[in-house]
Order: sequence, then C-alpha cells, then structure tokens
Amino acid sequence: MNRLPLLASCALMLVAVASPRQVPAAAAAPAAPAAPVNLDFELGELGQMPAGWQMTAASERAGFGADLTDEQPYQGKTCAVVRGIGYSRTPGTATLMQSFDAAAYRGQRVRFRAAVRTDDSRGQLWLAVERPGQLPGFFDNMADRPIASSRWQVYEILGEVAADATRIGIGLTVNGDGRVWIDAGAFEVLGPAADAPPRPLSARGLTNLIAFARLLGYARYFHPSDQSAAADWGSFTAAAVADLDPAAPATAPSDGDSLAAALQRLFAPLAPTLRVFATGHRPPWS
Repeated sequence: MNRLPLLASCALMLVAVASPRQVPAAAAAPAAPAAPVNLDFELGELGQMPAGWQMTAASERAGFGADLTDEQPYQGKTCAVVRGIGYSRTPGTATLMQSFDAAAYRGQRVRFRAAVRTDDSRGQLWLAVERPGQLPGFFDNMADRPIASSRWQVYEILGEVAADATRIGIGLTVNGDGRVWIDAGAFEVLGPAADAPPRPLSARGLTNLIAFARLLGYARYFHPSDQSAAADWGSFTAAAVADLDPAAPATAPSDGDSLAAALQRLFAPLAPTLRVFATGHRPPWS
C-alpha cells in the first residue's frame, strides 16, 4: 500500500507541444474537504459506496468493492463492508479511504478510531499525513497488529500532524479474499503535538491520571484477555495521558461520570470485559 493513497496526487499529464490556442486550460483540482465525513457510515444507499468514501483506483482495477450494508452494524442502522476477491490466486489489497485538508489539524495530536470485524480476512486501519515536497509525515497502517477478529472491536491509531501538513488520509485496508466490516468511526484532536512546550497539570487532570494509573495496573497485569497480553502498553499509556487532562483536549473528562466513560472507552480494545463505574455508582448486578 502506498504511504498515502490520495487519488488526485498521482495523476500524470502529458501535453503535446503546440501553439497556445491548441493547449487546453488545465482543470483546477477539486478542493479537499475541510474535515472527514460520514464516519458513522449512516449516509448513502444500501448496496452502494458509503457517501464521502471511495476505493483507490488500484483496488477498483483489482476487483475489490465496498458498499453500505445493514448486516449487523456495530451501532446505528448501517455500516460498510469491504469485499475481497474470492477467485484470485494471489489475493491483493483493497483500500477504502477518504482524504481531507490538514490545515485545521496542523501541530495537533490526533486519533482515528473505528469498530472493525472480519470474515476470513485481515483488516488494517490506517492514518497518513501528507507534507509538501513528498517529505515524510506520520504514517501507521497497523501492519504490526492486523485485525483478524470476527467480533466487533474498537481499534485506534494516534499520530501527530506536522505544522506544514497539507492533507490527511484515513481508511481501511483489507488483505486477502474475505470481508471486513467497519463502523462507528471518529477523528479527534487530542491536543498539541509532543513538541509543544510543557504546561502544568490541572487539578482535575491529576485526579483523572491517578484513577487511570490504578486501572492501568489492574488491566495490564490481571485482565485475562489475548488483547491485554499482546498490547503495547507503553504506547497506550503515553497516548492516554494526553487524553485525560481537561486543560488539553476539549473532550477530556471533567467529572466522575465522564471519567468512568472515558476510561471504559480507552480500555475497551485491550480489556473487552472490563466495566468502569464512578465512585458511588454501583454496577447493576451488585
């Protein structure tokens, strides 16, 4: 897969030498959307490409397809399914994607999250940042941790958007001849990138981090799940810390109930059966 499969960035144009009257005016490239769209996969017609999404040209030529379906969505009424090529001797790679302008996200730490399940295939979320002059930007396509579970689970990628970034791409890559479903996507700003100057921790942020640290110890060392055993806990912890201080991201928890919900969401991919409740709120089975 290319580092950033932006369809409009790879076109090659050949114009014959001619007089000015013979050379047609070049069409202006369409402006990139300012933000991602239809991340919950609720827009579009059943059996058709989800609104705002597309397959790369290489995926379409290879015969891969994607469409909107109401077949057991993670949430809401619909989700998207990317279909592999059952008849191919050498299964290829399908990429469902969209790209948008990076201007609003420059210098920020961002997260792309989505629920995914598979059927006889392997899926990979990806997040890529394009910079001018083909300079390297952030890129992660989960190559070291492909998704192979047939149950809905939420996965996420965290990255930083360079100060000179031009475009951001997000999507789902499918390897093989099976099917992969995606739903409940989100693209969030978590706060300034890591090279931002240090700042003091807020009082609420300290309370949140103490609760997170306690739960981290329980989940990392005692939760009996395959996801917990295989997790990169160092990267997970570094990402979560920036997500819990109300002085940073606007979506950070600001009270006990929102903290419980945030911790539940953070730990769900690694500890699927873990349940978090605010102090004084007893679980329904107690």
